[in-house]
Amino acid sequence: MSIRNKALKWFAAKHGKVDSPIYTSKFFLPDESWPKKSVWFPQIPVKVINCNLSGYINILCEVAPDKNDFHYLRVPAKFLHSHLEKFGKLNGKIALYLSTDTKWLFIEERGEGNLNFENFLV
Repeated sequence: MSIRNKALKWFAAKHGKVDSPIYTSKFFLPDESWPKKSVWFPQIPVKVINCNLSGYINILCEVAPDKNDFHYLRVPAKFLHSHLEKFGKLNGKIALYLSTDTKWLFIEERGEGNLNFENFLV
């Protein structure tokens, strides 16, 4: 089940309107995820990244299963573009597997770079 509408309502209440793209992810439990760990799995079209190099990509990650609260990552599109080869790809999109583990919070687990997204937390 998609949490996109809930995430967008949360964002509007907390941060108002934003012109840059917003992508969302539910909190996936280990039995639901590819790495068999709890992760967030936002997918971002490569063409959106390439067309927005001077802007940002907003990622909302559900804090915990079935919670109406989200982590907000404001990621420079240029950062994603400069690391495209390190991400898993799925149907023209980068497929991030961001760790929910407090020790590895917001670290990309599936790609080659183990990139840390924590610095983009708003």
